[in-house]
Amino acid sequence: MSANSTDRSRLSDVQAAIVTGSSSGIGRAIALQFAEEGVKLVVCADLQACPKKADTAIWETHPEEQSLATHELIISRYGAERATFIRCDVSVERASLAAGEKDRRDYDPPEDTQILGMAEVVEETMRLTGRLDVIVNNAGIGILDVPLHEMDYGTWNKSFSVNGTGPFLGSKHAVAQFLRQEPDTYGFRGTIINISSIGGQVGLMRCSAYCASKASIIGLSREVAIEYGRNGIRCNVICPGYIDTPMLQPWVAASPEFAAYLDAGIALGHLGNPADVAGAAAWLASGRESGYVTGAVIPVDGGFTAR
Repeated sequence: MSANSTDRSRLSDVQAAIVTGSSSGIGRAIALQFAEEGVKLVVCADLQACPKKADTAIWETHPEEQSLATHELIISRYGAERATFIRCDVSVERASLAAGEKDRRDYDPPEDTQILGMAEVVEETMRLTGRLDVIVNNAGIGILDVPLHEMDYGTWNKSFSVNGTGPFLGSKHAVAQFLRQEPDTYGFRGTIINISSIGGQVGLMRCSAYCASKASIIGLSREVAIEYGRNGIRCNVICPGYIDTPMLQPWVAASPEFAAYLDAGIALGHLGNPADVAGAAAWLASGRESGYVTGAVIPVDGGFTAR
């Protein structure tokens, strides 16, 4: 699809959209879908720019793209003005507040790399475009196969710091900006799309921290929808099921029993693709197509939670 054709798409009125966790998997698919649908600037926000090597969906099906970061791929397709990358830690509000807290974050950033907090990601987006229309709080971690009685507090807190605090901070600072700007063509000041999980809707064996933190996203999103609906702000949740991403791939490969469990539980009989979630996100981002949708919790799970 050419750059000219995307200008006529359903998201061509979106000036800027932030997508956290954009380097791989679902986040990468959403960022690419947004660019294809016409978003003027896709702000790719993550700890690292390039896709994870475990992302076989990219490595096996698109080997020519394996060395390209998400924003670089968008730029190569649509032009230099269509994407940028911001290195960020979604679990902190501002980089200055994270000083001295590296012990609770599982990385040591290069000395020449600045990692921003979510408040600064929104501020930098505004500096670049002057408007923020959509934020997708997608970044998350999966702490799996740990029974509750064996889980330490640090493991529990780590899950909530990314899966719970990340969407809170992203939503908080996006809402603050939305309230400062005028409504768009469809009467909306902004849209929040929070990525939860089927684990936020139903219990999954030995996944207490993951399920609890993902469930918190649903509660937060419903509250935002009610609290700010009359300000022209929409907030919805997507709950992906078992999607072929770097988080899931090692589990399927290592356990025939788990693969059999998925086969029996998914009504459509196969894993989902990140593009399935991206399509739902693009629909929710469109004020024209989903303008009367807020506070919704939408499973994209092949029928897993229908049983």
